[in-house]
Amino acid sequence: MKAAVATWPQADKQARFATLQQEAANTTNPLHYAKVQILNGYMLDTNVTITYFCIMGLFVYFMARLRVAFPKLILVQVVASIVTVIYLNAAPLLPTFDGTVAKVIVIPCSVAAGIGLVCNILVFPTSSTSEALDGMRDILALMPEFLDACVLGLKHPALDMSEAKLTGLQTKVLSTYKLLGPLFRLLPIDLSVGRWGSDDLSTLNEPFRRLTMNFIALTDLYRQNQVRKETSIDALNRTRAGNGESNSDQRTVELGQHHIDRAVDFHVRSNYPSRNILIKECIQSLVNPGEHLIEACKESLQAISETLNQAHALRKNPGRLDMQQRHAAVRSKLYEQRDIFMTSTSRSLPEISRKVFDEDGLLRGETGIISSFTGLMPGILLQEHLSRLPDAIAQVLTRIVQLEGMRIKIRVWFPSRLIALLRWIGHEASLHPKCQTQDA
Repeated sequence: MKAAVATWPQADKQARFATLQQEAANTTNPLHYAKVQILNGYMLDTNVTITYFCIMGLFVYFMARLRVAFPKLILVQVVASIVTVIYLNAAPLLPTFDGTVAKVIVIPCSVAAGIGLVCNILVFPTSSTSEALDGMRDILALMPEFLDACVLGLKHPALDMSEAKLTGLQTKVLSTYKLLGPLFRLLPIDLSVGRWGSDDLSTLNEPFRRLTMNFIALTDLYRQNQVRKETSIDALNRTRAGNGESNSDQRTVELGQHHIDRAVDFHVRSNYPSRNILIKECIQSLVNPGEHLIEACKESLQAISETLNQAHALRKNPGRLDMQQRHAAVRSKLYEQRDIFMTSTSRSLPEISRKVFDEDGLLRGETGIISSFTGLMPGILLQEHLSRLPDAIAQVLTRIVQLEGMRIKIRVWFPSRLIALLRWIGHEASLHPKCQTQDA
């Protein structure tokens, strides 16, 4: 600001001031008149305005480069743009340096911060930590119903899941998880009261992301299976309709007919009894161990949700030790059922695969049909996804049990970034006396 004002020749500035004083002397309130005229642009100078514009343009350019290098600094760029607009509108009007131009930003921000602090304490006693805990519980609450449907699907493979409901479930989980992103980024500057601090909750970010992604992968497996069934039915219907039209020589050619014919041919040739029997046998081999594994997963999800609910409860929990022991037992059960599931399926699936390969280890083939090896794929994929989900749940539950043992008291958690800054300042201040002593 001083550099911009310095570009105005002193003689021109004094002459403009003298003219303004003469005009103000003829009014009843010269001081008020002078202020109004200055704010209306009476003291505008071309050199000062151009200098301000160049400086602000350079500032905006550097902030844009910073935004490109660090995409998470979008809020910094927004604030920088607001500051630029204020200085371009106000600073060129002032004939001298004024360090209070920024008060039009500082005062509203301070008032907003004060109102937010009062609302957080008195009106809406919440924080980013509690909001993140609520969001995680909301995601966990969506999982048990689908896991029940998985058990029902294992017992009755002929039953179909609604593709629309599966898509809706995925949308709910992903939209809720997306809301957790800004909350986790605000945790280092969050002030909260409870058993867990923002740093504790940050350690759950990566395990919870893996849990969410593995759950979405399992739901997508069922959704894709349902899409394949509907496509196969549509292919069979097209084949029957095509046979009828071929007899009457009135078949219509659609856009992309070659691709449609190839897809129809694949689904028709893959829809034969031996392959369908193989799929049913693979799924049936997963029923008993899969049911117990899914039940252990549901108990683990309930344990995680229960702990998240107690993390910021402002009352004492007399059954804390019992709850911690129960959660540790649930984790052990989850590991046990996961090992049983892998051991059982690793024996049954190879036994079934012997029907696919001959004595030389080559795929058995029949003319005119798709290899029966594709009948093994649904069972193998389901086994893989059902084994990954408990692993992801176990990682979250392990960290939960650790936090239960470490955080037993309710306390005030100050922002970790602010504490780190104060420690750094204190460390720098403590180094100065030593440096002065060495210089002496």
